[in-house]
Amino acid sequence: MIQIYLDGIKVLATALAPPVCGNDIDPNKIQKSVQFFISKFIKKISELNLRARDLTMTTLIAIFKHPALNIGDLIKGCLDIVERKDGITPDKQPWNILLSRLEIILHVLEEYGIDESCWDWYPVFTELIIPSLFNQNPDCRMVAVELCVILYKLVGDDIKIIINDVSNLKPNLKESINSRFEEVDITDKKVLEFSQRNKNQNNIDKEISIPSSNLLKNSSNRKRVNFHPDVIIDEEEN
Repeated sequence: MIQIYLDGIKVLATALAPPVCGNDIDPNKIQKSVQFFISKFIKKISELNLRARDLTMTTLIAIFKHPALNIGDLIKGCLDIVERKDGITPDKQPWNILLSRLEIILHVLEEYGIDESCWDWYPVFTELIIPSLFNQNPDCRMVAVELCVILYKLVGDDIKIIINDVSNLKPNLKESINSRFEEVDITDKKVLEFSQRNKNQNNIDKEISIPSSNLLKNSSNRKRVNFHPDVIIDEEEN
């Protein structure tokens, strides 16, 4: 059965990509077709068969490269556990269900970044990621920390402010997250300094470079002088 599923995933990925599914297909039909699979893929990623899980994740992320699709629909699908009618919050969710959604969002951020026209990072961060820092499963907490870091890279100080305002977050975990933020700042500073040094060096190189026209002009003012039958040098004319 698992092999049938894996083959089906490959066929679906091919069917939803150009040239099979190109610009000649109505975008609304493409969107409806993918909408049908989003919740099923998310559920499959939460299962424990690693082969099926990894292939489903890769296919799901790749599908949304199609210009007719909105990555916000995938993010919305991951927030289904936030909007549960029974009121069970993410920190109380079974670890595999929560982890699958966190990993999907992590892949989305790494692949696509944040498109504010498609989805809003704030509710994702405050309603899913921060509560996940309180989940008992260490893998969920680890991925939640990675999401904090990548969002800090993309959004900036707002992420740090929100994290530090979470009063009931364990001090050692908050310290660890802030330490990761500092690492990002140090790296960004080094990259900026390196870029500035290169810019300055380029400016210096431009200032000291001699235009080729001047070289040709200087060359035309030389005359040939013989000191020895086998040695000929150029001497500047007065």
